[in-house]
Amino acid sequence: MYIDGIFQTVWVDDYFPVFNKDVASVRKEDGSELGKPGEPIFSAAMGNELWVAVAEKAYAKVHKGYVIIAGGSCGPTLRDLSGAPAYTTCWEGEEETPDLWDKIIEGEQMNYAMSAGSPGVDEGALNDTGIVPGHAYSLLAGKVITDKDGNEQRLLKMRNPWKEGEWNGRFSDASEEWTPELLAELEHTDANDGIFWMTYEDMKKEFEQVDICKIDDNNTYSFIAVPETKAGYTFLQFEVKKNCDRVTTFSVTQRGCRTEEANGVPFDLNDYSR
Repeated sequence: MYIDGIFQTVWVDDYFPVFNKDVASVRKEDGSELGKPGEPIFSAAMGNELWVAVAEKAYAKVHKGYVIIAGGSCGPTLRDLSGAPAYTTCWEGEEETPDLWDKIIEGEQMNYAMSAGSPGVDEGALNDTGIVPGHAYSLLAGKVITDKDGNEQRLLKMRNPWKEGEWNGRFSDASEEWTPELLAELEHTDANDGIFWMTYEDMKKEFEQVDICKIDDNNTYSFIAVPETKAGYTFLQFEVKKNCDRVTTFSVTQRGCRTEEANGVPFDLNDYSR
């Protein structure tokens, strides 16, 4: 993985933290069970695959603890895991976000990894609109459709990684906006699977940022570590060949604040770099 922009090989063993038999005596705030004995305490893939737990353990090892990676923005994390450049668009209230819709459509067409983050603190509960505060959702697609009244609508396909708990506003599973034709066009069902559609305008109200990581298996990633200088800044010079026929992205990666937290310097989980 690419830590602070530098590729590193991380070795981990095959021991993973799991709940012990005493977990039965601990309950979530809503009274539901926290887990079952033998289940992973942190991330796990569906079925018997181990890659999620292995990747998470490697990321936790780099940052000296699981608690250090308990939150934050998806963009920088995907950048660390893939090396691909990531972009975060943040807004407050009704603040304008020029070109965000176009960037989402491009991300869908290019199969980039995209997510949306909601404001607040994740305490494992849904708010009145069915959105989990302080939670990251997969952003799967964007479509322009014509609703039953003949009006054009921009819709976004979202996914709660918990696979349950969904948006309950306009174009939610139980919404009256759906028609048989529109359900067929978007291939949508009303299953409680964590996948839902919402308007772009409602997304802007319920969320506060979108992360887009330009992952592409055909790309080549390279890096150079720039040492600190007494002057406090560094000049870089590079040459782009005239016969270069591919898109090239240059990005600058600062030292991650998660590393500072591991060394005893507190930081906000959303303030991922300085």
